[in-house]
Amino acid sequence: MFFMKDKITFSKQFKMFFEHHGKAVSLSCFCVFTAAVIGVGAVHAVKKANAEREILKALNESAGTGTVVVDIKGAVKNEGVYELPRGSRLSDAAEAAGGFTDDADRERLNLAAPLEDGEGITVPSVSAQEDSANGKININTASKAELASLPGIGEVTAQRIVEYRDEKGLFTSLEQLKNIKGLGDKTFRELENLITLE
Repeated sequence: MFFMKDKITFSKQFKMFFEHHGKAVSLSCFCVFTAAVIGVGAVHAVKKANAEREILKALNESAGTGTVVVDIKGAVKNEGVYELPRGSRLSDAAEAAGGFTDDADRERLNLAAPLEDGEGITVPSVSAQEDSANGKININTASKAELASLPGIGEVTAQRIVEYRDEKGLFTSLEQLKNIKGLGDKTFRELENLITLE
């Protein structure tokens, strides 16, 4: 009986408390809930920002590291394939190849040009320029456009000559042009007096 009386008294007291302070309790609960939601959102935003920072950091680090491999030939002392740090310039490739020969035509080069991985570089020579001025084209240094200007060549065969040169190295004799698909004896006879090796 005493227990029941206490229970009833407690219920009445709770009811009276809620009637007097109900709005304040509701407002407190709402504030606690809102704070919790904001807290969870803030934690999520911080984690996302940290993840994005880590990704950007990794990208920046990878962009600044690594190497490039280039093939340099022509008027350098040691033609060949060289591995250089990413961000290297044409001048670095020439230095790796032992420097320029005395005949190198540096005026035609941009020594500050950045290197790309897999790039092929042909350093022109002054003598080749002189031959070109005399009407002869140096098949070891000529561009695709210069080769295509020769009679019986055209763009397709010019591209084949450039690819052959890149794969096999510089021509050591004019007759090697006959190894190019689509360039036979007849075309070679037309070219023979218009081309040179040096």
